[in-house]
Amino acid sequence: MVQRMAEQCVLDRQRLTNHSVRMQLVQKLRDKNVAPTGIMHFTGHTNITSVLKYSAISEATQKVG
Repeated sequence: MVQRMAEQCVLDRQRLTNHSVRMQLVQKLRDKNVAPTGIMHFTGHTNITSVLKYSAISEATQKVG
């Protein structure tokens, strides 16, 4: 699905994947202090550890460091 949308929008299909979109969503939601259980509702994750792993290095953390 993401690949088809990237093609329609003339975006780089090599860099835009389902995984990269999902990870970016998790990071943005964590930056906005959305609870991990709330993020799981949006992303379909069934394991909270996965959500925490994705959000371990968010953009906000990178900017502070």
